[in-house]
Amino acid sequence: MVYDFSQAIELAKAGDNEGVAWLYDTYHHIVLRYLKWQDPRETDDIASEVWLAVAQNVKRFKGDERNFKAWLFTIARRRVIDMQRKRARSKVSFVVPETLYVYSSANDTAQDAIESMSAQEAVNQLVAGLPKDQAEVIILRVLGGLGVNDVAEITGKRAGTIRVLQHRALQQLSGDIGGQPGRAGGRFGGAGRGGKRSNIGEVDRNGEKL
Repeated sequence: MVYDFSQAIELAKAGDNEGVAWLYDTYHHIVLRYLKWQDPRETDDIASEVWLAVAQNVKRFKGDERNFKAWLFTIARRRVIDMQRKRARSKVSFVVPETLYVYSSANDTAQDAIESMSAQEAVNQLVAGLPKDQAEVIILRVLGGLGVNDVAEITGKRAGTIRVLQHRALQQLSGDIGGQPGRAGGRFGGAGRGGKRSNIGEVDRNGEKL
């Protein structure tokens, strides 16, 4: 029986199907959520290609669980781009939210705000009104629990650019929630009424700048 990632990845690299099955059962749901946001019409087909690529290349994988999730999202993103190129699509469809949850804590940092979102909230509620590049940053941070440097590597952008995109996304979300577009406040940082200035730019729990 497989109990954790370390055991599963070693089994998978050795060609043991039980290890691959554990990885699939553990991470398939976050791959699906990401793909549904990116390209809901082809989710199942692309997901199958992602896991086929994992099975074919896992022997060469090196790293811990966080590295694996970054690798997984990198594969998924490349497969989406390939599919979109084939269909000559230029835009990604966003899931339109029915409601938007209200958060109201004055003392949380941007990192706390990201960690407080559930994966479903991130996909179905928070990113619908964001530009694609900002939305992708939030989704990768939430679904994958990835750091700024991981997201930068996946998207091919600089870490500083990722921080800027995250900052702008959280500002817009704060404005949407507070009914004051363009103003940052509330849980997502900024100097909102009664709130605390955002800590974006400071170091998070993983030693990376927000």
